[in-house]
Amino acid sequence: MQNLMRVAGWIDALNEWIGKSAAWLGLAAVLVCTGNAVARYALNIGSNAWLELQWYLNAVMFLLVAGYAVYGGSRENDSATHPAGARCR
Repeated sequence: MQNLMRVAGWIDALNEWIGKSAAWLGLAAVLVCTGNAVARYALNIGSNAWLELQWYLNAVMFLLVAGYAVYGGSRENDSATHPAGARCR
């Protein structure tokens, strides 16, 4: 049983590291979105490739951060993972 608890601890630590590291993809997505909006509206140039990159960054970010949110890295997961929802506090 101790071995399983140790493995679970390693998985939790890895999950937390992935979640915190992947959160930086949010900054990259914001920068791409801002650059795309400036290029499209201020400079009258744009590319669908930048929109696709923005979608891919968001998708990767949400997939990687989802495990961290369910694990307990955020408080927004209470209503989704606990039967009593946020009322359990």
